[in-house]
Order: sequence, then structure tokens, then C-alpha cells
Amino acid sequence: MCRDRTGKSRWDRSVVWGMLRNPAYAGAAVFGKTQVQHEPAGLNRRSRLEGRATPRPVKTIDRPREEWIAIPVPALITPATFERVAGRLADNERFASRNTKVPSLLQGLAACATCGCGYDRTSTRTTHEKIYYYRCLGSDDYRYEGGRVRTNKPVRADYLDTLVRDHVTGVLTDPTLIRTEIHRRLEQTRTADPAHVDVRCTVPGCGGGGPVLN
Repeated sequence: MCRDRTGKSRWDRSVVWGMLRNPAYAGAAVFGKTQVQHEPAGLNRRSRLEGRATPRPVKTIDRPREEWIAIPVPALITPATFERVAGRLADNERFASRNTKVPSLLQGLAACATCGCGYDRTSTRTTHEKIYYYRCLGSDDYRYEGGRVRTNKPVRADYLDTLVRDHVTGVLTDPTLIRTEIHRRLEQTRTADPAHVDVRCTVPGCGGGGPVLN
């Protein structure tokens, strides 16, 4: 069985994606493809849920191709094959199903209250309609060598969107509710451990580790 350089028998998609974009396999090892850009500290999804800051002083970005320094190396594939792969990757990115054509209210905002993974949107088609769901990324078998790490059930996107939209609309149309909610959150922040402050989903079928809106 062919293993990756870390010894895993299941190759991560990011590893394969990096290999397909590496010109060294076509005979040109390249130096300077990326550069480090300094950034201020920020928050990720997990740190937001736990109420803590996570330093992110730098990030890596791509350099323009004209700034690359190429060194000839033995080729494993022909340049023509490498260019065909590059074209297919570009087509995959252009026509990928993940490119959102029908936006949803909570896309990018919902996360699992148990593991902190983002809630992705998926869909299924019945005889009469297409139904969208939010689901925890930890429930994907292919993402983890030992299989899924969560068994949360998907949540109907239209149910959760309607619940949140009605709640927000009700709050915005009543100044009393706005003041009450502000005071409640301030009091909650003063008295509660930030690592345990979350808003769990109460929609039927959400499961024990429902989404958190953050």
C-alpha cells in the first residue's frame, strides 16, 4: 500500500492537490512560489466559540509567476500532461458545485457546538423539489482516516433560516426587546465563562451537537 510521507494510508485531498500543482513533476523545481505576509492577530472559528484570541502574525500568499526561480530537475511527467492537469484544475474550480448559486442566510456563520467544525451546506433532490441542509464537517468519513468524528444529523436549511430570520426580525422591530437582549448579553458576559457561552440549535433533527451561530 502506498503511503504519504507522514505514513498515512489515506492521502489527504490537500496533499494530492499540492502534487498536481507542483511543476517539479514536470521537470522544473521552483523556488519563490509563495511569500510570507505579516498580519495582525485574529480569531478563528474555534477561538470564537471558546472566547479566546488566536495570534496569526503571518500568512502565505502566492507570488506572481514571473517572479518564480526555476531549476531543471528530472521529470516524471511531460510538460503537456502537467498543463492538461492545470487546465482541468481550473475547470474544476470554475464549475465546482461548491460555488454557491443559491445563497443561504447562515452560510459561513453556523458551527458545531461540540467540535467547533463549520456547518457546510449540502442538498438532496426529491421528486418535486431540491432541499438544502446544514451539516457538520466532522460527519464526513472521507475527511478523517479513522472515519467521521461526529454523528450529528443534518439540519434543514429552510427551517433554521426561518427560525433565525423570525427571531432577528422580531428583535429589530421591538426596541424593548433590543434593550432587553443587550442587557442580557452584557450580564451573561460578566457572569459566565466565555468558553461555555453558546447558542444551541433547538430545531427538531438538529441532534445533540447542534449548530452554534457565531
